[in-house]
Amino acid sequence: MANRSSTGMAQSSNQPQRNHFQCTSDGKLKFTQNGVEKYMVDSVVKEGIEEMKRCMHEYQGKPRKWDTLSPTQRALDFDLFTQKYQESEDSRKLVQFIQKNVLSTKSLQIRTCIVAGLGSFNTSVRALAQLVAFEVIFDVLRREFDIREIIVQDPAMEQLDEEFIKSRGYTVVKHPEAQNAIDETTFLFCPGISWVTIWEFLVVGRPCLYYGPRQEDLEHMLMHYGGGWSVEGTKEDRWNNEFLRFKAGRKSMEMVLAEADQGPKNEFVWLNERSG
Repeated sequence: MANRSSTGMAQSSNQPQRNHFQCTSDGKLKFTQNGVEKYMVDSVVKEGIEEMKRCMHEYQGKPRKWDTLSPTQRALDFDLFTQKYQESEDSRKLVQFIQKNVLSTKSLQIRTCIVAGLGSFNTSVRALAQLVAFEVIFDVLRREFDIREIIVQDPAMEQLDEEFIKSRGYTVVKHPEAQNAIDETTFLFCPGISWVTIWEFLVVGRPCLYYGPRQEDLEHMLMHYGGGWSVEGTKEDRWNNEFLRFKAGRKSMEMVLAEADQGPKNEFVWLNERSG
C-alpha cells in the first residue's frame, strides 16, 4: 500500500519521544531514543539509576501515585507500564486490528489526533492505560499517515498531568478548544467520556476514526444521568440522531484495549470504504 503521508517520515516535532531504559552490568543507565542507544553516567543521574533498579524490583504493573514522584521517576514508571503493555496479548490484538481494518480503508486520511477524557494520572491507573494504548495505536498510524498534531483535553487533568502530556510532544488545550479542531481527518480517542462531550464533538465534525463508548452505553448514560441538558427537542432524540448519523455507513467493533482500562465498554467506528 502506498504511503499516504505527504511528507514521508519527516513528521512533526509533536511526535512523542520513545525512551526505553535499562541498567547495564557496570551501573550505567542505558536508554534508546529514536533508535539510538545513549548512556547517562553523570552524578546527577545516579539517583535515577537507583530509582530505576528499585522500580524494576517493585513494579507490579501499576504506576505509583505521581505527586510523590519526580519527573524522571514518572517517566520511568510510564516507560515500564508501556513495556508491560506492549508485551501483552491485548497490544498484539490491537495492532492487528488497526493494520487489518483501519489501514485497509483506502480513502482514510488522518492529520490530527484528539485524546479526550483521560482523567488524571495521579488518581487513575486507567488514565495511564488509555494513554499507553493510544500511543500503541499512534505508532501504527503514523507509519501510514502524516499526523501533524495530537491534542489532549480533559478538565480533570492537574498541572502534573499537563506537564507530562507536554513532555510527550502533545498539545494540551482547555475545553472546548478540542471540539473546535475536529473534522473528517481526525482520529478521536475518547474512552469513558460523557455523551454530552461526544455530542459537542459530533455537531462540529465527523472524525474518520473513533474509539469511545458504545452507543448502547451512551444511551444508558443519557437516560439515567442526562438531566439538566436543555436543547430544542428531547435530549434523547437530539443525541441519538447525531450519533446514528455519525455511524451510518461506517463499520464498528467493540474492543477492550487493556486489562487496566475497565469500565463502560468502548468501540471503534471507522469508514466503510475498503481497498480492493
